Amino acid sequence: ITLGNAVVSIGGTSASTPMFAALISLINDQRLSHGRPPMGFLNPFLYQNADAFVDIVKGDNAISRYGDPLQYGYAATEGWDAASGLGTPRFDLLLIKAMSPSVVTHADRPYSSPLRRPPHLDSKKGGARIPRKFIAAV
Repeated sequence: ITLGNAVVSIGGTSASTPMFAALISLINDQRLSHGRPPMGFLNPFLYQNADAFVDIVKGDNAISRYGDPLQYGYAATEGWDAASGLGTPRFDLLLIKAMSPSVVTHADRPYSSPLRRPPHLDSKKGGARIPRKFIAAV
């Protein structure tokens, strides 16, 4: 990243999580523009499309945030591992797979729940209400 006038290297979930969220946002934008719902719950799609990731097979995460080696950590291995997950996402492949007509995401399925709404959330009885036991005296 560029920090001030310097290019610095960062890593970990502080870097990867916003980046991956941005990729999914771009995929959802494409799906919506083609009349498809957003991806919704991603886990089944991701694990069924592990080939859309570059598998990291060397290295480990036994390093501190300051670059010092640690005694414990996880090694990267073939397939999913705790050090690198499924690997580095390939946006081009994820987009192609997400746009495929054969892909049925969680969001494509009609919602049905075997659970009943709690009575205090029943809209037929005046909308969402906070039960009295949760109202604190001010």
